[in-house]
Order: sequence, then C-alpha cells, then structure tokens
Amino acid sequence: MNPDGSGQVNLSSNAAAHRTGAWSPDSAWIAFKTDRDAGVVRIFVAEADGSSALTTTGAPGLETPPHWVP
Repeated sequence: MNPDGSGQVNLSSNAAAHRTGAWSPDSAWIAFKTDRDAGVVRIFVAEADGSSALTTTGAPGLETPPHWVP
C-alpha cells in the first residue's frame, strides 16, 4: 500500500479478521493481530507478501497491537 492509501493488496486468503498491522523497519515482515486460530486472538508475523505466517504468542490473552523494536 502506498502512503496515501492507494495500491492496497490483500495479503491473506484467510477469512479470519486481521487487524492492527505493523510493518518491520525493513518492510520485509508484517505483524498483525488475528483470530485465525479457532477464534482466539493472537499476534502473527508474515513475510511482506503475506506468506509464511507464524504465531508469535504461545498463550491467548489480551494481545496489544504489535509493534517492532529496534
């Protein structure tokens, strides 16, 4: 997506809700909250094209919006 909001691309074919994404500083990864794990909200990371999505949280809880730390 461009800074002005144009050029949006769907990065996931999963029907779950995906929200509060955060790009890594090098734009190679995106972290996001999703309920794709049987309705349990967890934080996942995926490559910039949406592939290789992995969960980063082991136990469900009140996940805060993801952010990257240098």
